[in-house]
Amino acid sequence: MKKQDVLNRVLNSESSIFSKDDVVRLIEMVEMYDLTSKSITVSDIGAAIEEAINVLSRNSYDIVDKSTAEFDLNGNEISLVEVDLDLDYIRETLEEHLMPLGEVDPNN
Repeated sequence: MKKQDVLNRVLNSESSIFSKDDVVRLIEMVEMYDLTSKSITVSDIGAAIEEAINVLSRNSYDIVDKSTAEFDLNGNEISLVEVDLDLDYIRETLEEHLMPLGEVDPNN
């Protein structure tokens, strides 16, 4: 609900004396909904993704979960057979850069 909606409700209601509770309730509705009217542009999302990718590329050593690395020995060659990514690290980095773009969820 926008501020103008609340004003219209007041203006279109019967003339009477509003109680303090009525006015407080209307003000809280305006504040609650005005906080969630944040607009996120494609440029905002692109900049956040770019910053997250920069952090991940600067810390590429942390992306790999070295404890899961498996190697194969073939003669005098050692080859990396398998290694997992540290998905928690990647998730934390993405959350750090993308979550600030979101709106506050009033239900949480």
